[in-house]
Amino acid sequence: MNPLIAQNYRINEPVFTAQISLTKIFPYLEQFSALTFYQPLSNFPRSEKDLSFIFPTVIDYQQVVRTMKKFGGDILQEVSIFDVYQNAELKQQGKKSVSFHLVFQSFTRTLETAEMEKVAKLIGEKIEKLFHAKLRDKTTKIGF
Repeated sequence: MNPLIAQNYRINEPVFTAQISLTKIFPYLEQFSALTFYQPLSNFPRSEKDLSFIFPTVIDYQQVVRTMKKFGGDILQEVSIFDVYQNAELKQQGKKSVSFHLVFQSFTRTLETAEMEKVAKLIGEKIEKLFHAKLRDKTTKIGF
């Protein structure tokens, strides 16, 4: 920016400007159109739940996430790992505690708590069975 313009508007910090030609960007972006994907936002509220499991140390956690999404169906929108914990006791047993954050949401209606809990229970049962895991609840102690 011209210093006289900045001075006129009492701008005392350096200001930089840029001009972007969209007519040159759009043809470039068209080559990626097959990779572009759009999903509208839902008008309905989301519900969140955390599930924690004790797993054998050697486990493919991305496979666990894929399995959760499979059994979560259309209402499970997101799954992410937010905590991995291993104390001396778990290490000795060859295990780790892993916690997942699940986001449930429908694009057509408000989900009922019982419906979300039913799906979360199914996910817990399937993960326990398929990955030799143990679902932790509030009473599970892991040596704190």
